[in-house]
Amino acid sequence: MLLNQRRNGNAEFWDFNFGKRPEEELYNLNCDPDCVKNLANDSAHKDKLQKLRSKMEEGLRKQNDPRMSGKGNAFEAYPFIGNWNNFYEKYMNGERIRTGWVIDSDYEPKPLD
Repeated sequence: MLLNQRRNGNAEFWDFNFGKRPEEELYNLNCDPDCVKNLANDSAHKDKLQKLRSKMEEGLRKQNDPRMSGKGNAFEAYPFIGNWNNFYEKYMNGERIRTGWVIDSDYEPKPLD
């Protein structure tokens, strides 16, 4: 069903819900409570975006967040609980891992090489 919705539905909204998020997002919650119109690339909001980015980075530095010292890959090294290590690679190699939240028919077939 999900695959059919993506192929025959509105790809913009599919990507919005399931695709990769943009690097930065900025929304006017008063005018856009559903956060559909990303203002991050709008030059009219450049100053606000910079102010919020600086505030975020300052907070992350105070918390000694490893991303602020070039060591953000630390988050990739945390062990997974269960059988989720390398899930994508295992899936692409034909292994079917029971997730509990995805039904078999929702998996897309492996792309042909």
